[in-house]
Amino acid sequence: MGEVMFAIRNLAVKEGNVPAGVAAQAKSLIETGRVINPVRSALDKRESLGLGEIALGGIEEVQKILKKTKLDKVLSPKEAVRRK
Repeated sequence: MGEVMFAIRNLAVKEGNVPAGVAAQAKSLIETGRVINPVRSALDKRESLGLGEIALGGIEEVQKILKKTKLDKVLSPKEAVRRK
């Protein structure tokens, strides 16, 4: 049953039926290499615990993977019009 649901979901995405929240996270991943950026309180907490800053590198590698998986095509402006 799980495989059937996965296949249906993939077909829906190919047709541009991407939930807005998922599309926003994917767009953020493409643009920044992260799904969610850390909030100030989390950064302050890390500092108070003596932890280092969160590394910002790796965006090129993430974008390369996303292009190979064609995520950038799914979220193209043409598809955005059909997104729900």
